[in-house]
Amino acid sequence: MEQSPAVPFAWSSPYGGCWAEKYYREAGGKDLYGIKVITAKQLNERLGQNKEKPGLFFMGNFVVDRRDLEGSLDALSINRVHTEDGFFPHYQSLHLDPVGFCWESSLTKMPFEGCSDKQRKVAEKARLVWLRPGNPKRFPSGVRRPFVLWPLQLLGDRVNRHGLAASTWVPYIEHFRKELPPGIQLVVKAHPKGGAIPDVIRACQDMPNTIVIRRNMNLQEFLKRCCGCAGMNSTVLMEARLMYFKPTWAYGDSWFTGHADLISPLSLEQHVPNKVWSLLDDPAPLKKGRSKEYTDWFLAQLLARQVLHVDARQDAEKFVQTVDRLSRRSYVAHGWDIFE
Repeated sequence: MEQSPAVPFAWSSPYGGCWAEKYYREAGGKDLYGIKVITAKQLNERLGQNKEKPGLFFMGNFVVDRRDLEGSLDALSINRVHTEDGFFPHYQSLHLDPVGFCWESSLTKMPFEGCSDKQRKVAEKARLVWLRPGNPKRFPSGVRRPFVLWPLQLLGDRVNRHGLAASTWVPYIEHFRKELPPGIQLVVKAHPKGGAIPDVIRACQDMPNTIVIRRNMNLQEFLKRCCGCAGMNSTVLMEARLMYFKPTWAYGDSWFTGHADLISPLSLEQHVPNKVWSLLDDPAPLKKGRSKEYTDWFLAQLLARQVLHVDARQDAEKFVQTVDRLSRRSYVAHGWDIFE
């Protein structure tokens, strides 16, 4: 695969900027307009004012005018790459994808056909780093095992706004509590930035065997001790399943959409058969055979789309090559091979 030098670029994001355009600029790429492009109309206006055309366009997650922008980029044969924060570790890495963000990512379309030795080693190394032993944390007195963890999200986050558009989490928690076997406690954890939402607190007080815990409780300790994890589309669900091998259920779409063998999809209209809960009693099947291979493969594939911030800064040439390899043009030319 040919490796290109940094080319003049443009970018769009719902935020003030994005890590990918910052590091690409530092690697020698020329930010053609010096400011983000918000709409396709703006892009066409700038192209009319500047004879030089960007060789690459960074597309941030959930850009408002995304479809029209993509149409203009395709018509002008401008290469693009989709970018967002990475996940392991979160906020210390960036994610690159040739197709889209979250449930539109290439990962949701990629079929599992086995796990290679290389992918297995990548996954095992990631877990070794992620699951370093620490001092046991004090546990809330009201939490009783066995329990399922529900990590709350922020109602205003873009994943919810563009996906479920839920105005409250209460119906989802109520549905899960009714489906969950009565002897298993449901532990709802407040979001670190938003706390526990008042309507959730009130609703949980009326639910049997359910407790709401504060936002400053140690998440890793709960993931270690829980017998399962449920929620909307939080990255905590991926951590529970990929790092801790916990049975996991999700009501919303995310990077794991299309991989129901990993994270089981739920809906408010769905009745869950009792046999589905068997993994809460014995999760051992998740750690062997096809399930273990699937988990290792998916984690390795997720990491194949990530770049650590420190690596992007320290090896500019390699970062440019990675961006080029994970771009749409590369994907069209080489298919799944770009992730190997």
